[in-house]
Amino acid sequence: MTQTPRWTTALLRWLAPPGEADDVIGDLEEVHRFHLGRHRLAKARFLTALEIIDMSAALVRVRAARARVKAIDMLQDYKLGLRMLLKYPGLTISGGLALAMAIGIGAGWYDLSRDVLRPAIPLPDGDRIVEIEMRDLASGGDERRVLHDFLAWQRDVRSIVEFGAYRTVERNLILANARPEPVTIAEITPSAFQLVRVPPLIGRPLLDADQQPGATPVVVLGHDVWRQRFGGRADVVGETVQLGKTTTTVVGVMPDGFAFPINHRLWVPLQVRSAGYRPLDGPPVRVFGRLAPGATQAQANAELTALVERAGADSPSTHEHLQPRVLAYGGESPGDRSWMELGLTHLPILLVLIVACTNVGTLVYARTATREAEIATRYALGAGRSRIVAQLFIEALVLASIAAVVGLAAAHSAVQWAPDSTMPARTAGRRSGSILV
Repeated sequence: MTQTPRWTTALLRWLAPPGEADDVIGDLEEVHRFHLGRHRLAKARFLTALEIIDMSAALVRVRAARARVKAIDMLQDYKLGLRMLLKYPGLTISGGLALAMAIGIGAGWYDLSRDVLRPAIPLPDGDRIVEIEMRDLASGGDERRVLHDFLAWQRDVRSIVEFGAYRTVERNLILANARPEPVTIAEITPSAFQLVRVPPLIGRPLLDADQQPGATPVVVLGHDVWRQRFGGRADVVGETVQLGKTTTTVVGVMPDGFAFPINHRLWVPLQVRSAGYRPLDGPPVRVFGRLAPGATQAQANAELTALVERAGADSPSTHEHLQPRVLAYGGESPGDRSWMELGLTHLPILLVLIVACTNVGTLVYARTATREAEIATRYALGAGRSRIVAQLFIEALVLASIAAVVGLAAAHSAVQWAPDSTMPARTAGRRSGSILV
C-alpha cells in the first residue's frame, strides 16, 4: 500500500490554505513512499502518522497566522474608512442622513405593519386567542352571517373554548344637560370578558343573563368615557344612560387601557336568539375564542373544516362554498398572505430605500473617481484589485453602519414617543385593539 489513507487526505485538504491542498497532499505521499522504502509497513505507517500530526499542526498555525493578518488588515480598513468619512464631511453628512432617513422610515413602517398584520395581544395567554373567519370561496370575501355556525361551534368544537362573537355599532351617548356624543359600541357576548380575564375597575362585566331576551339593557363603560362623561365618579354603577333610543343601566367600568376587541369604548350584550338561526341568518359578526389546553391552531382549523363540510353536505345552497380559517387574533399569519400582497404592502418602503441607496451610491462613485491617484499608488505598491475593491466596500459599509445606527435609534424614539392617538396601527386601526398598557 503506497498511498496514504483517505481520511488523512481529507483532513489535510480541509486544513490546507486555499489553492495549496494538492501540494500538501503530494508532499505527504512522497514522505509516505520514502518511509515504505526504508521500513516495514507497520513502522512506515507509524512514521507517516507522526508526519501527518506535524503537518496538521503546522497548517493550523499557518491558518491562525493568516487569520490574524486578515483581522489586522480589516481593522486597518475600518480605520481608513473612518478617516475617509472625516476627510469628506459633505458626502458623510448628506449620504449618511439620506441612508439614516430611509432606514428609519423602513424600520418604523415595519414596526407598524407588524402590529397590523401580526400584532401581539397583551392579555393573559394572548397567543392562545384566535379568530375564526368564514371565507366565501365563490366571491373571495368573508362571510360574517355566521351566528348559525357560531352556536354549533359552541356546542360541538372541543379544540376551542370560550367562544365569543361581537359586532360594532355606532350610537349617540345622551346624558342629561349634555349634547349627544357619537360613540363606538361593541355588541358582544359576555363570554368575551371570561376570555380576556381582565376584571372591571368598578362593578361587574357583562353576564350571560344580560343577553337573554327580556333582560334589562345594561352597559359597561370604558375608562375614558367614565372619566370624561361621568367625572370618574365611583357611584356610577346603577346610573341610567341613553344609547340611541335605548335606556341602559351602567353595571361596570373597565380599567384604563382596556379596548377589546377593537378600541371600543362601551360594551353592551349581543342578543342571541335562544331558538337559534337558520344558515346565513342574523346580523354579521366576528367570532373569536381561545385554544383549548394542548390544542393547536392547525387542529382547531381541521376540526372546524370538518364541521363546515358536514354542514355543506346538509345545506349545500348556503355552505358549499364556505371554508373556515382559524387565525391568530388581530392579524393574519404570513402564510395566509400571498407574496404579491406582502410585496405590495412593503413596496413604498422598498422604493424609498432604492432611491436613497442609488443617490448615495452615485455620491460614493463620484468621490471614488477623484481618488484615481491614490488607488494607482496602492496598486503599484502591491495591492491587488480585490484588496482595493474590498477597501472601497468597507468604506461604504462604515457609512451605512453609522447611518443604520442613527436611523434605527431615531425610529425607536419616534415609535416610543408618538402618542397612541396618532398611531392607528397600535390602537383603533388594528383588529386586536385589546389592551393598551
